[in-house]
Amino acid sequence: DALAIDGVAVLGASVSASQASQIKAGGQMPIVMADLDHAGQGLIDAALVHGWRVAFPHADGWWESDVKDVAEAARRYGQLYALRAIVGSSTASPALIAAKRMMFVR
Repeated sequence: DALAIDGVAVLGASVSASQASQIKAGGQMPIVMADLDHAGQGLIDAALVHGWRVAFPHADGWWESDVKDVAEAARRYGQLYALRAIVGSSTASPALIAAKRMMFVR
């Protein structure tokens, strides 16, 4: 998925202390785009711990409900639109993250 948008992957459902340190050293505000399944919850939890943004393009109507991940969104809509949807639907608000994850995580 990360390759589809020139992003960074942690290759799992959690973020290690070393990974978090390397991500923070990049100097950018990370946006977590977790899969909408049980495994993706670990990445959302890590985002909350580290104060990172979380994207929910399905919740904000950017992507159709049958789009299962970033790679599929990039194939269907194009890389630029998929990335714009991630940025445009991202939030750092714990309250919004909690509400959106309850609505859209399968």
